[in-house]
Amino acid sequence: MYAIKLYIRSMIVQIKGNQQYRFNYFLTIFTVIFHYSVQLIAIWITLNHYENIRGWDIYEVSFIYMFFILSYGIMITFFAGFRDFSGMIHNGEFDVILVRPHNPMLQVMSGRLELTSIAQTVSGIILFFWCDHYLNISWSAYKIFLLIQGLIGAAFIQAGLLLLWSSLSFRLINTSALTRFGWILNANYLTYPLGVFNKTTRFLFTLFPLAFISYYPANAILEKDNFALSLLGNISGVIGVIFFLLIYLFWEHSIRYYKSSGN
Repeated sequence: MYAIKLYIRSMIVQIKGNQQYRFNYFLTIFTVIFHYSVQLIAIWITLNHYENIRGWDIYEVSFIYMFFILSYGIMITFFAGFRDFSGMIHNGEFDVILVRPHNPMLQVMSGRLELTSIAQTVSGIILFFWCDHYLNISWSAYKIFLLIQGLIGAAFIQAGLLLLWSSLSFRLINTSALTRFGWILNANYLTYPLGVFNKTTRFLFTLFPLAFISYYPANAILEKDNFALSLLGNISGVIGVIFFLLIYLFWEHSIRYYKSSGN
């Protein structure tokens, strides 16, 4: 309980600190919203040319994209400290964390508040209402549950990915290139229906649960592809939690291999 209070106090201090530079704060938010808008325009241009992708129109593909953006915004609110974790290892800053009487993961989480998380979350919410307006989804209690558990599962998977790259830093020291590759892969492959890829890619994205970030939960709500694929979307929240817990165990194991830089 004390650790949670410490985390909340750390976030409040960082929020107050960011408000000292309001122009930079709002400019950062605008930049992120502009970035996602450009990506959405690119999808729009592509689908205006081809009309649909494997039976998915612009609004349905945008619904997939919404899961990616909104879940990332939720995740990065809490796990921003892990995004540049390899720098902490490379500079020997992790030594300070290890000598403190608190959970190392919670300390890394408390160490950084991502300014853009608000912009990403807001962008995702706006995109959700825009898609819902054109898709006319018949929202039942169960579909609302699918939406919530899908976002939670997607956020946990994306947090697990950050934690995975961070865990590898204990052995590889600098994993910044690997982290960039991971997010480029996510941004370019997770915004489209899984059916556009070959069987091998579909299998790999299901086994290593990238497809559970956006495609499977969106498909479960929209009921676009076959019933078996919809069932996978029904358990995306469980898959996300299990994936995160497995990566957390790997993180705990990997800490043993940390070697101080001696600075």
